[in-house]
Amino acid sequence: MSLIGVDFMRRTQASFKLGIEFCDWGRVGHRFFHGFGDFGPPVDGHSAHQAWLRLNRSGGMPSYEEWSTATVMARQHRFTPPVGEQASAANAYAYAFHFDAGLYAAYLRDHAMQRGVQRIEARIVDVELRPDDGFVAALKLADGRRIDGDLFIDCSGFRALLIEGAL
Repeated sequence: MSLIGVDFMRRTQASFKLGIEFCDWGRVGHRFFHGFGDFGPPVDGHSAHQAWLRLNRSGGMPSYEEWSTATVMARQHRFTPPVGEQASAANAYAYAFHFDAGLYAAYLRDHAMQRGVQRIEARIVDVELRPDDGFVAALKLADGRRIDGDLFIDCSGFRALLIEGAL
């Protein structure tokens, strides 16, 4: 994993996520783990799911969950990122990150500011739109400042001042 990846994992308290487990799915006491991504590489030009269905009809096949590399890794509490270019069981799955959203926001803020992004905390009282295309041209702040810009990121949460209010 790259230094950026290690820093991201540490600062956001992230963990790898291989899928979602559904409890009481279909009936009380039943569990189903849906692993992310494919359930394996294509077999003779057919999806892994189609291959499993064909083999399952002949009997003796493991459950569909056991056919999923991501599910098997999750059940065994083991993980390795997908590797290789050629489709194989070593890369026919996906994963995600599970992290603290507040820590992620702070990580992105710090990452951007280290690269020259200017962060201004203020209350917006008005939004000026460009007359020709309706995009945001400037923000008027409660302290009287006017902020011109080419890119504005709406961090106003559910208030959605720019995304829903002005646009």
